[in-house]
Amino acid sequence: MKKITYLIVLLLVSLFVVSCQDDTPTEPTEPTVIPVEPVDVTAAVLHEEVINNQIHLSIMIANQDLTQAELLNIMNEVANDIYLDYFEEIDGRLFYLNISGFDALSSFQNEENPHYGIYVYGINLSIDRPGLSFVRID
Repeated sequence: MKKITYLIVLLLVSLFVVSCQDDTPTEPTEPTVIPVEPVDVTAAVLHEEVINNQIHLSIMIANQDLTQAELLNIMNEVANDIYLDYFEEIDGRLFYLNISGFDALSSFQNEENPHYGIYVYGINLSIDRPGLSFVRID
């Protein structure tokens, strides 16, 4: 009789433990980076400005035949270079880096919408995400 009682208690305890799973939602993971073959592209800085905790950068990429993956790769490299340039000034604080991608100098001068969009990066978003992180494309 004792064996059956212990068996039933063990079964109930194991069911209780299994039912107490952590149901908290997980944070979204970083987007998957698709390897891209190197492309011979020059990105020229048209304007660079720091306002409060935001770095605004306008660049011109003259190559019109870029895939979305190639463009993201180029923007990531530019963002990394800018992050390293401002590393001392950032000093562990929260910053945002906005990179506007233009296809021609005239588009920038005429204040048209960026042809390639605005790539937004977060710098030191949280203790769990220090450094440079891609946020979104506007």
